[in-house]
Formats: sequence, C-alpha cells, structure tokens
Amino acid sequence: MCEPIAWTPDTLPWGEPAPDGVCRAPLEGNAAQDGGAVIFAVKIPRGAWSKPHAHNQDVRVFVVSGVYRLGYGAEFTSDIARAYPAGSYLLVLATIRHFDGADEDAVVFVSTGGPIETHAATG
Repeated sequence: MCEPIAWTPDTLPWGEPAPDGVCRAPLEGNAAQDGGAVIFAVKIPRGAWSKPHAHNQDVRVFVVSGVYRLGYGAEFTSDIARAYPAGSYLLVLATIRHFDGADEDAVVFVSTGGPIETHAATG
C-alpha cells in the first residue's frame, strides 16, 4: 500500500525562525532548481512584515489560518495592505513589488515554480 506524503498542523517541518520570527516549512520541490512545483508553508507571527520586494515567478498564496496582509508598491505602508482571512487565495504576479505580513499570527501555504528568486524593491 502506498502512503501519501503528508503533514498535519502539528507535524509541519518548521525550520529555525528568522530574526523577525517567521518560520518556513518546505513541503515539495526545490526552490533553487529549475522546473517543477515548489510548495512551502510560512508561519508569520503577529507584527512581522517583509520589506517591499518582487519575485521572478508568479506566487500563489493560500491562507490557512489567521489573517494574512498584502500591499503593493515599492514603499512599505502597512495601512494600505489588504487583509485576507483564512480560506483566501491570492495570485501575486512575477515582478510586481509588494510587501506582506500579519497583525495576528497567520499560516499560509505558498506555491510557485523553481528557481524562485526574491529581489528587494527599488524606486
């Protein structure tokens, strides 16, 4: 019998937290390799925000728990970030400058293609 590769909320393979407390759990694929799906979970603690950035690939975000916030532009302004509650799905297009975070703890699943690169937004 073949068993699925699966995790429950309690068994996600969270890595070490970044300085802002954000944790990632790789679920499928290799973000550095060309081709194929890359899927990972991101745990965003209350008050954590990314700096404005863009990706070289489209990124799909599914909000699993909490409220995820996303804003567009090269300058960070949290008050323009729109709130997306659990169950929301977002498609962030490649090269579009954006920033994201949470005002309450949130978990999102992210799907993209490899290789995925993140570039700081400039003017």
